[in-house]
Amino acid sequence: MGLNKKLHEVLGVEIEVITEDASPTEGMWYYIYLKPKWVRIDVKTSEYGEIGHPKFWEKYIVPKLIEHYGLEESAKEDLEYLCYSMPRGRVAEIKGKWHFFHGDDFPSLLSIKAEEKRLISTFNLTHLAIRDMTEFRVAEHEKMDETHKKRLQEIIGEVEY
Repeated sequence: MGLNKKLHEVLGVEIEVITEDASPTEGMWYYIYLKPKWVRIDVKTSEYGEIGHPKFWEKYIVPKLIEHYGLEESAKEDLEYLCYSMPRGRVAEIKGKWHFFHGDDFPSLLSIKAEEKRLISTFNLTHLAIRDMTEFRVAEHEKMDETHKKRLQEIIGEVEY
């Protein structure tokens, strides 16, 4: 049985390598609400180095929110402090196993199983998932903050969490 056939049977997805660097990598992701849809933004440690959620939010997410919602540049300062207002997570290797830490707050409109498969693929871990070397784990520190969520909605409008 070919590797692609086995991947399809286990994960239900076809695999096509679209990057030259298919090495497993750590990283993080955010789901951001760009009305009317959710978009996932990923950062791979292998490409961008080590970065925390606040810096990731400030550098990659805030500009997208300002542009999409047509906000004044003055909104940037308010938005920069709301890095816990949207679903997020991190993938890290610990003792040979790859852990996807998340707040168990994936956007309700998305299929959690499908998103797990996409995350595994994004971080080049499909071949390890087949060997049961990946795991999705709820981590308290990855949960959204209710105060941040409320303040964000005051700025951009209602979000369909």
